[in-house]
Amino acid sequence: MYTYTYITPSLAQMRDAFPALMHVLSSTDDAAALQNGCECLSAFLIGGAEQLTSAGAIEPIIQFVAMLLQLVCA
Repeated sequence: MYTYTYITPSLAQMRDAFPALMHVLSSTDDAAALQNGCECLSAFLIGGAEQLTSAGAIEPIIQFVAMLLQLVCA
């Protein structure tokens, strides 16, 4: 069994990687990219929830979840 260790994302990761991740997630329909992107998003949420909320990054996450729900319900 695998164990995961989550660390708090650095400021540079929050500034550079998170917006890029959200761009890819919101603009692809590739199943593998969505799966891997969701795992990355999960790590951001677990390790950096406080930074995400203080940076105002909740709205893009909610928009992405809504997009996923539309794909599932379609």
